[in-house]
Amino acid sequence: MKREMTLPGKESWIVPLILAVAVAAGACNTAPPEDGGGGSGPDVSATIALGWTAWEAADYSTAFDHFEDAFSQNATSAEARNGLGWAELFRGHMSQAIYHFDYAMYLQLPVFDAHLGMAIALRDSAHYSNAILTAQQILEAIPRYEFSHRTSINWKDLRLLIAACAIRRGEDYFDLAQANVDSLDPGNGLDPDTPATWVVGSTTYDSYPEALIKKIEALEAVIDP
Repeated sequence: MKREMTLPGKESWIVPLILAVAVAAGACNTAPPEDGGGGSGPDVSATIALGWTAWEAADYSTAFDHFEDAFSQNATSAEARNGLGWAELFRGHMSQAIYHFDYAMYLQLPVFDAHLGMAIALRDSAHYSNAILTAQQILEAIPRYEFSHRTSINWKDLRLLIAACAIRRGEDYFDLAQANVDSLDPGNGLDPDTPATWVVGSTTYDSYPEALIKKIEALEAVIDP
């Protein structure tokens, strides 16, 4: 998923990290709301299913409306919060997406989908270190992870996200960027100490960082839908 580019609740250390990011985004409130509906069951599940059907059809505004309806029925639904996060993410509302993904993780959504969304939102909000950390944790748990509602968003996007964020962190992170590029394209041949390898496509670049950036951009063109 082309954008300028922690785990299930048992990893308690990740919650303060994400909450701090949400505070920075100006939208954090970690206690479940006291108002709103408390219902659950078929009606909520059916409304959430409608939301994902709309989301999978790229109708993100309709998806948001369904997820918001589900949330109004059950204010402690982790899946409703997750859906709201994904709808806001694809509508370009990063701080709101972080807010909802934060809640979904606080409520212990039992899958990694909210964490993927959080990693993307962190990247798009220029929280590169936290985005890297979140993506790495997902890959450690599920090396060939796929997003359940759009399998074209998968481990390759996570590797690319790490590489893109790492290159923005500076020289100390070049090895990390290169390692993730190698995972996506083992034959890329880039070597920081060998100028003759600073080639991407048919172009030879004057520096290794420039070549690495161009390689990441080339991978984005192939991997991102």
